[in-house]
Amino acid sequence: MRKDHPGIVDESSDTYDTIDWLVRQLPNNNGRVGTWGVSYPGFYVAAGMIDAHPALVAASPQAPIADLFRGDDSYHNGAFMLAANFGFFTFFEKHDEPQRPRKRVPFDYGTKDGYQFFLALGSLAQIAS
Repeated sequence: MRKDHPGIVDESSDTYDTIDWLVRQLPNNNGRVGTWGVSYPGFYVAAGMIDAHPALVAASPQAPIADLFRGDDSYHNGAFMLAANFGFFTFFEKHDEPQRPRKRVPFDYGTKDGYQFFLALGSLAQIAS
């Protein structure tokens, strides 16, 4: 939790708490932690360096996003990039408990025509239904 506002959580304080829990709970650790991440996970690494836990001794944010709404892959000057995001977010899966990574199976669009896929998809509100 943020030290200046108890009860408010952000990426930096979440990383601090996670590192604190790990070094206390995992046996046979040397008390030193390193983090790394590419793209969006790189942002979390960079944010976790702010008010960092004393055990964090190395951090490598690689190509982190900097501004979600301007010139990034999710939005371009505020406009949501549907085709790019749809392909990216179909990569994520919901899990009820932790599990080892599995081989990624590409999303089946059912057509080679991207325009036709999104046209037939309908509104964004219909996607989850």
